[in-house]
Amino acid sequence: MSVPQVPTGETLLQLPLADVRESKTNPRTSFDKAALEDLAASIRAQGVVQPILVRPRSGTTTVAAGWEIVAGARRYRAAKAAQLATIPAVVRELTDAQVLEIQIVENLQREDVHPMDEARGYAYLIGQTGKDVAAVAAEVGKSVSYIYQRLKLTSLVPKVEKAFLDGTLSAGHAVLIARLTATDQQAALEHCDNRWDRQPGVRDLARWITQQCHLVLAGAPFHPDDAQLLPKAGPCVACPKRTGHTPALYPDIKQDTCTDRVCYQAKAQAMIQRTIEAAKADGKPLYEASTKYRLEPAETKRGVLARNAWDSQRTTCPHSLAVVFIDGEQRGKTGKVCTKPDACKVHNPRVTSPARNARGLSLGKAHKRKTEAARLTWTRTLDAVLLKVKKPGPVEQRATLTAFVSSLGWDTAQELGKRHGWKPTNSGLNRFDGPARSAIAKMDARALARLEVELAVLMGASHRHEISPEFQAIARRYKINTGAIARRALAEVKKKT
Repeated sequence: MSVPQVPTGETLLQLPLADVRESKTNPRTSFDKAALEDLAASIRAQGVVQPILVRPRSGTTTVAAGWEIVAGARRYRAAKAAQLATIPAVVRELTDAQVLEIQIVENLQREDVHPMDEARGYAYLIGQTGKDVAAVAAEVGKSVSYIYQRLKLTSLVPKVEKAFLDGTLSAGHAVLIARLTATDQQAALEHCDNRWDRQPGVRDLARWITQQCHLVLAGAPFHPDDAQLLPKAGPCVACPKRTGHTPALYPDIKQDTCTDRVCYQAKAQAMIQRTIEAAKADGKPLYEASTKYRLEPAETKRGVLARNAWDSQRTTCPHSLAVVFIDGEQRGKTGKVCTKPDACKVHNPRVTSPARNARGLSLGKAHKRKTEAARLTWTRTLDAVLLKVKKPGPVEQRATLTAFVSSLGWDTAQELGKRHGWKPTNSGLNRFDGPARSAIAKMDARALARLEVELAVLMGASHRHEISPEFQAIARRYKINTGAIARRALAEVKKKT
């Protein structure tokens, strides 16, 4: 008897499960047991609704040789668990390369695929098929930007990758970190781990990366097109570490920035050296200026100006020097500074105008008086209110409820402790213990009412010694003249000073 042949093209057949085998190249190797059991129960009741995809096994077209699963291994396993004899299958003649591509794409389109597995799948697909990112994006139904960002996940250093796989980092965090150099990836991971209160959100991490790791090329002290400044690095225009090189990978970054701080700083240093050498060649003295107050021995030896030895020159003065900045935001750029800011009549107001200095001292003294008077006013108003407190009313209750929105902070605890002779602890959960607990336990109704109002006032103030609107309302309830107290406090302070 002749062996039946498979028709060319594509055919739907009911195949014996015994003749079907799983593919050795299937990227999916793990299956959720509970989900598999649920699918098996569904198949027992309704059968296999969606056929699997197979090809003739061992490169033959005979049914006797059996069949290799291209897509549908999970349905196949569930059908075996449901003890079916046959399974519906679409038969298609495919090459090994075609099988691999279908398997990768099919697994990439699963809802439960991990972004890291997704990234490796896209990378493998591009490497095996030779397709570009745009072609892969069209095939899997994703945007080009999405594919680029997923592919970048394969650049994660081991520690960051482990944190991502463990669930410590979200996909959003991982993508942002993957776009950094290996050194900056470690720094970003430490930034996420060192937050004691909570992990920074994706926006917070993006802001930190922008501030700490990205350098805007428009503000660089060197020209991005300069290929001779650092020959090994080449021009920035052709560098793949520039965000403008692959805009689809950095859709959130509008300015063209450098993501390799080491290379950027090396170019800035080369620019500094070039500027110094050019000044020497022209016979124009050019000094180095640092924003650091404590210099390294090597910097001191070559005569670098520390930050306490110069001031930014706003106008021409006799003490000005031409400098090139070796660090800080102005690194690599040239300018002029005043080298004697304390004695310069142009840049020091005290030297320029004694009268102006006297006015400044007078204003400072007046401000100090005002602050001290405000403190006395605040304290005495509170004391005057507490003397009249018998039973808390709606005003106090409202103030208390408003104040208790936030917890008792350290400053508030210190103020309360100072007023009662209680020593606060460093614990945020229990600021007071021992004597404070005993004192509160012995308080009568009126004393407790006073403490309630006191807490409301202390916790309700936006900053210390401020008479808040709630505090003012309480004072009015007890007919306390805060204006008169303020005037007396100011007069008392003036008399002392």
